[in-house]
Parts: sequence; C-alpha cells; structure tokens
Amino acid sequence: MYNSYTSPNLTNDIFEANSTGGTGGAICNYGSPTMVNCVFLNNSASDGGGFYNNFASPSFTNCTFTMNSASGDGSGFYESNELSATFTNCVLWGDSTNASGGEIFDLHIFDGVGFGTPDQDDIFRYSDIEGGESGKGDISADPMFTNAAAGDLTLQRGSPCIDKGNNSALPAGVATDLAGLPRIFNSVVDMGAYEFTGGMEFSHEPASAVAGEKLGKIVVHMENAKGQVRTNNNSRVTLSIQTGPAGGVLGGTTTVMAHDGVAKFSDVQIDVAGEYRLLVTGNLPSARSPRLTVGPGPAVGLVIGHLQGVFDSYSFSETVTLEDAFGNVATGSDAIVNLILRSGPEGVDLRGATQTAAVAGIAMFSDLSLHQVGEYTLVATSNGVGKSKRLTFMFDPFL
Repeated sequence: MYNSYTSPNLTNDIFEANSTGGTGGAICNYGSPTMVNCVFLNNSASDGGGFYNNFASPSFTNCTFTMNSASGDGSGFYESNELSATFTNCVLWGDSTNASGGEIFDLHIFDGVGFGTPDQDDIFRYSDIEGGESGKGDISADPMFTNAAAGDLTLQRGSPCIDKGNNSALPAGVATDLAGLPRIFNSVVDMGAYEFTGGMEFSHEPASAVAGEKLGKIVVHMENAKGQVRTNNNSRVTLSIQTGPAGGVLGGTTTVMAHDGVAKFSDVQIDVAGEYRLLVTGNLPSARSPRLTVGPGPAVGLVIGHLQGVFDSYSFSETVTLEDAFGNVATGSDAIVNLILRSGPEGVDLRGATQTAAVAGIAMFSDLSLHQVGEYTLVATSNGVGKSKRLTFMFDPFL
C-alpha cells in the first residue's frame, strides 16, 4: 500500500506476505493514517520490512508486527525524516534485518541525535518491543504468540502482554479485537491485535510415548480467561503436530467434538521417533502441548551399511543398525549381531571380529578384512531380530 499525504482510518486489517525491492513491504507512507487492530506479518523490503514512514505522523493502536524482514534497515518499522509516529498497546517482536535498527530504525535527519535509534518524537507507550523502549508501560518480553509461523498471533495464557495495555488509548467505538472478540476483557486491554479471552489448554498429555503405539490419553479444556472450563462449548477440535522431525505424522482420530468444554483424544499415534510439540486448534485460541518424546519400538530388523573404508591392507569397517517396525533406530537394543559372508571368491573368509553387541541400536565392526579382490555378499543376523537384506559389493582396495 502506498499512502500519499492522506489520513485514512484502518481498523482490523492484516498486511501479510507483501514484498518490494524498495521501501515499505506492507505500507510506504507519506501521510498520517490511524491504524487500530492491524497486523503486519511476513512482509519484506529493502528498508522498513513492515512499514516505511517519511515526513508523516501515523498512529498505531493495538497493532502487531512480526516476521517482517528488511535487507537494509528497520525490520518492522522505518522512520525517515522528522514528525512523529506513535505506538500504543502494540507488539513489535520477531522481525529481522540484515543491517541496523532491529524492530525500529529512525534516521534522525534533522534532530542531530544520530542514526538508528528511535528518538523522543517516536512515542511508544504500553507496548512490547523486542530490544526495548523506555516509554511509559513499555516492556520487552516474548509475547508468546500461539503459532506465529502459521499466522496465529493470538496470545497464549501467561503472555506478558495480557492486561498490560492502556484502555484510554482505544479510539471511540472500537469494541472488538481483530478476531471479533471483546477488545477489553478482564477490565484491562491487552497489547497487540488480539485480546486474550481464554482458549484451549492441555489438561492431560503424555510426556513420552513409543513409536507406532497410542500416545495415551490427551485431554483438552476449552477455557475462559479465568481458566474455567466453558461447559457450553461443544465445538470441533483438531490435534496436529506443530514441531517435530521430518516425516512425523500424527495418525488416528485427530478431530473430535468437545463435550461440555472437554475434548478427548484416545487413539492417536506417531511412527517417527523424536521430540514433538502438538497443537490443538478450534473455535478458541489454539494451544501448544509440552514437549513430547517419542521413542523407538523394539528391534525387529537389521540394516547393514555400506563399507566405511577400504585400505591397502584389505581391512575395512562396517555398521549394522537395528531398527523398529517403522525404521527408527532401536536405541534401546544391545542385541548380539553377527556379520556373515554369504558369497565371494572361492576359499576366501571374512576375517576379524564378526560378532559384536550393539550399543544404542548400532553394531560396529571395525577390524574386518578380506584378502582377495572380488565381488562379495554380506548379511547380518541377530537372534530374536532376524537378518538383514544382503549387501553385495565389489571389494578392491586399489580402485
């Protein structure tokens, strides 16, 4: 958006994923707009990833800037020349720049203060600004967005922005936030575009599980701002993976209906081992689970690796991995593994220690040797686990 010497009133607007090679990823401003309950998300520019201001006096009330970027200065907001921008009840957090100014860059052309640091003309009040400002009521603390990467900028319970704004800064007639919920809840307005009026909360969830097995009981409460269950909420609730290793999929019944404000998931599982965070979404602000560790199941198969080194002395090393039914390394296994030569030139034996105990699911064979060039086939076996697929290779230390 390009604003040339006008003063529009912008309320409940989202400026997302805009980009320019010039200035002002979302807005390049030469006027004095009044902006309320607005979001600047994932915009980019050379200067002023979210907003570029020049000889103008915009005002921002309960606006949120995050994930904007600038290849130059001012990831969130760039102030060029004088006049004054005002920020009240705002959040500027998580924007990035390759140069100066952090969230906010002020050029200070006429005041002689210097470059890069916001001056007294930029009025910041009751706002959460990464890197800090010294205005009345300002803070610098993680606002605890629910899921900024997915565009969910609602506040989680415990956010330092809850009940920390200034009611008198709200323009007359602004009764709701960007989501249409009451703008003032619990008597004091929050910082940012979204008011915290409660949300979903995990009341019971497992801390650990086994790959491919049910995670156990997961219970989610639909709560109001005081932490009380909304017993009249019977809405649809969906459980998904927010963060975790590549390939991780949540299987089972992942969408249920809440009953009297409580949603229960009883048959979901994850096949890929690793550290996870789950996300629950619905018609209330979403919630992220505590860390969930999914460990591998018991070893049911072996995978023989490729040769790790062939030397002039005809010696080499090899590894065998014990895996569970889903291809995870069975880190709990210390099984005895045998490495067997199935075929090769007549009369040639596999020399060295061909039997070893696995450590955390990995069996290492480090002193093996063959004394003749040729094509060979190896296989690994372990009692109670089975045997690997055959590995056929051409052995020639002089290639």
